[in-house]
Amino acid sequence: MERYSYTLKEYAFNTRSPITGEQKYRLIHDMIKGIKALHDAGFAHRDLSEVNMMVNNTTEMLPDGSIKPELVVIDFGKAEFINRDDVLAWSVGEVTNDKLEYLPWIKTVPDHGYKLYRSAATLPRTKNDHAILQYPIDPCSEDVYAVGVLAWRIFSGQAPWGGILDTDLKNLREIVTDPIKIKFHIEKNVNGAKSRELLLKCITAPSQERSTARELLDWLIISKDELISEWATSGRTRIKKQLL
Repeated sequence: MERYSYTLKEYAFNTRSPITGEQKYRLIHDMIKGIKALHDAGFAHRDLSEVNMMVNNTTEMLPDGSIKPELVVIDFGKAEFINRDDVLAWSVGEVTNDKLEYLPWIKTVPDHGYKLYRSAATLPRTKNDHAILQYPIDPCSEDVYAVGVLAWRIFSGQAPWGGILDTDLKNLREIVTDPIKIKFHIEKNVNGAKSRELLLKCITAPSQERSTARELLDWLIISKDELISEWATSGRTRIKKQLL
């Protein structure tokens, strides 16, 4: 198994060594490209966070003189197949009609892990909320929501929603269930029109309003220059003038 140098948390959220706009773009590009590949292969990750992505430095230089990072998505313990044939072929144990009925959507329970990256659909109401959700969810769309929050953290270096803790379920739910409050927080706390547009493609209350991973990647590529310009950092950055 290949060893990686950093978790995304260690690499991107180190305030003593901020990353450049080019490096931010590369991390977000690799993250979305990886999620698109997972969805194209017929499954959803369902547990995205800053510790379920690993980063290595490459030997390549980016246009701003910084070292190009490479991000890899890991930890598929909560992943779910979304295609009927795959469920029938690869699931362990009995496959019930309930599991097949809603595909590619799934029935599941609230998600108590990494709650800042979970939408209103899977965010628990209380710390003791473990009952199966009333409605099925779109797990690929939930991945896109998590990608949006992670992108927000990567390019801004800040926690979303004004720093609300993921233990504050009441206030967190009040925001992520309300499209007006979501838009308000993004417009208030995020600089750059393209950066805000990126987040609003991912972080929505209704899942059907989110872009797919494929749509998101296409948009990211054509918006590259504007995004890098918005994400350019000042002060000390991880720039290496010459590779040894």
